[in-house]
Amino acid sequence: TPDVNGHTFLPERDVPTENLLEPFSTERYFDGSSVRIVKSGLELEKAYLEPLDLKREDCWITNLVKVFLFKPGHIEKYRRLGCEWPEFETRSRFEEYAAEGKEWLVRELKIARPKVVITLGAEVAGILQGVRGRNRRNILLNGDVKELKIDGRIYPAIHFAHPGIVMRRRQGGSPWSQLHAVEHITLARKGLRELGVP
Repeated sequence: TPDVNGHTFLPERDVPTENLLEPFSTERYFDGSSVRIVKSGLELEKAYLEPLDLKREDCWITNLVKVFLFKPGHIEKYRRLGCEWPEFETRSRFEEYAAEGKEWLVRELKIARPKVVITLGAEVAGILQGVRGRNRRNILLNGDVKELKIDGRIYPAIHFAHPGIVMRRRQGGSPWSQLHAVEHITLARKGLRELGVP
């Protein structure tokens, strides 16, 4: 039915309405018709925590970028719903927001005092390691232990591909899922044992 201005709205699926309470959470939410679990939280469990014998409660899980990044598709959904917010997509500003987020990460590392820092995604690995270029960043994602220098401190770090890429079935010849399962997790498990983790 039309609203008071004569606009008629069709249902729109998966419209972001707020930030999650925590990154890669396993919280349940109601999507308007059924209860769902945050997909990225399940991906984190299946692709990383379980294979590495890590428990969520023993990890400090955080985001380098602290705000939700709107993609063009999200903006289109808002427009179809008759909303004018947000005004523009923010996904393309990831590098800018990540640079600002490093200050918060430094604070979190001081609080958490991790035995190892594990990053997910080529962008995050590249930004933290000071590496530019897609190919050079992808090389970082092999599961071995590297040094990560942040704010004058050195942390052991393991860089992995983002769960969304790792959990996809092999499409178009993409090797990430197979590499992750066979090579990267094996290297990471060896490195964690040497670091006394868990």
